[in-house]
Amino acid sequence: MDPSPTPLVRLLAERTAACWLQVAYFDALQAQTKDLSFRQANQLRQQQDSAQRRYLAALRMLGNVQRLLPPTRPEKPVKERFVPDHPRFSGSSFSVDALINGVGILN
Repeated sequence: MDPSPTPLVRLLAERTAACWLQVAYFDALQAQTKDLSFRQANQLRQQQDSAQRRYLAALRMLGNVQRLLPPTRPEKPVKERFVPDHPRFSGSSFSVDALINGVGILN
């Protein structure tokens, strides 16, 4: 996962993790139960199937959102001030600070 995911991606990742826990819980419950009536076993199987469907839907949604979002790029720190290298700025009576701060536009 991205080091700084968007809130939507974070939410979907947490939902995917919660659904995975549900699937693991119902799988463990199914493995540990012995004496269940047909009705109880059927209900447990339905819960297990529903948890699996929710988990797969959460994975699909997370993948779709990550695919559709633009890739995030870390911001590069500005090391130096940018001064345009253009003939109209060289030899001018304006100071570099005035150009950087937005004063003195030459047309």
